[in-house]
Amino acid sequence: MTGQRHAVLVLGVARSGTSALSGALAAAGVDFGPDLKPADWQNPRGSFEDFTLSRLNQAMLAAVNRNWSSLRPMPRDWRSNANVRELEAAVRDKLVERLDTSPLFGLKDPRLVPLFDVYDDALRAIGAKLWAVAIQRDRREVVRSIRRSGYYHGRFPALGGRRLVRLYELQIAAIADRTEVGKTEFRDLIDRPETTLSKVLTALPFKECGLVPDIGKAVASIDPSLTRNRS
Repeated sequence: MTGQRHAVLVLGVARSGTSALSGALAAAGVDFGPDLKPADWQNPRGSFEDFTLSRLNQAMLAAVNRNWSSLRPMPRDWRSNANVRELEAAVRDKLVERLDTSPLFGLKDPRLVPLFDVYDDALRAIGAKLWAVAIQRDRREVVRSIRRSGYYHGRFPALGGRRLVRLYELQIAAIADRTEVGKTEFRDLIDRPETTLSKVLTALPFKECGLVPDIGKAVASIDPSLTRNRS
């Protein structure tokens, strides 16, 4: 393996527009890999989540009695858990595979927010540079979308939903305090895709990877007709 490798992490709570943003990045030339979850009615153009890494992320949170919608903070010293350490090793192995196939690859999963330190450490250990892009959406829209999507099993109260979105916002803000994070708004992505994506793509290391971002394809990937639950 020669040359610097780069990983783009897409950060955001579920139903905040992470799939739309990831699809635009993929159209522009970021490699999200071949092992992606299939498209479904919630994301008819695909979620752009690596199937293996998503399962590992889910298992890592479950190992400490957490999931993507937990309102409780992660336990103290949770990364010392034996199961978590084993799963972290599996994540590193999968990331090495990705490094071997692409100089600029993308990762998207809402669980990347609570697990950010795991990926930050793993990418540093294997010699990849991390880039982060976060997307934010109106809290009421996110709550309505989660309710309709079926991602949350059981009753999803509005107050708890807003608290969950706020928690993700705070976690992303904490990440941005120590790591550069490009930020965008869902409304801007939908209403002004060319301006919004030009800004996002310019900040990513296409040039360092010998690539030219295809802004036209990225913009064309944004379909406002698929936008639901807008305020």
